[in-house]
Amino acid sequence: MSDLKLSSSSSLSRVQTLLNSLEEIHPQVLVLGGDYTGYDFIGQALNRRTNADYNLRMLDLRKRLFESLGAFSAPYGVFAVVGDQDNDLSRYDLEALSDIAYDYGVHLLVNESVSLPVPGRHRLIITGLDDWHTGAQSLNGLLDGLKEDDCVLVLTHTPDSVPVLLDQSGGNCVDVILSGHTLGGKYRLAGEELLNPLSDTKRFSAGWHREGNALLLISEGLNTNWPSLRFGTQPQVHVLTLVRKQYSQMEQ
Repeated sequence: MSDLKLSSSSSLSRVQTLLNSLEEIHPQVLVLGGDYTGYDFIGQALNRRTNADYNLRMLDLRKRLFESLGAFSAPYGVFAVVGDQDNDLSRYDLEALSDIAYDYGVHLLVNESVSLPVPGRHRLIITGLDDWHTGAQSLNGLLDGLKEDDCVLVLTHTPDSVPVLLDQSGGNCVDVILSGHTLGGKYRLAGEELLNPLSDTKRFSAGWHREGNALLLISEGLNTNWPSLRFGTQPQVHVLTLVRKQYSQMEQ
């Protein structure tokens, strides 16, 4: 689940309804792709002289969201990464996203990896990157120590980080990369994206792609702020099942 982009015009109750629906599927883990609050242009215009009050309201909104995420029932936990708009809000030095996530038991991964205690002899590794444009692009050694039998899932807010990630040592061990940020181009006509915030717009688009040995999924995200105008794209939450396929000698 990525790019909620909550604002003062969004409804947290609708997000809670969505979380309740996801809990009914009984997922083992919930992963979040960043941009938990968005740019509230209407709120900023109404509070032009009291910008500090506006920032406090946005931080309170983010805190209440993470309180709901922390209560989400997932046996292996809730994991999150940072988006560009999260870093922008945290730069007001009022309360860092890492502090809020820690308070509510959400595992915020900033250029770090965790190994989940899944049954069997194989490890499930979740690696989370800081936002590629507004955070620390420090990936040295991030994928060191991986084993051939590991299942490695990478969370990154923007697909722009993917080429550098896969080029480093251990990049060939990455199995799945989950990202967002693009909103699918937000506006799409005849299959062509009209607005894509990525550095290389021809390389990436929404949906599934093959990058090296890895599968890359770019979510069109939720974008709950108002007005949430889209054309040819749709809000998305993805339910994924990881299956380790056993290849025969011929398939190899």
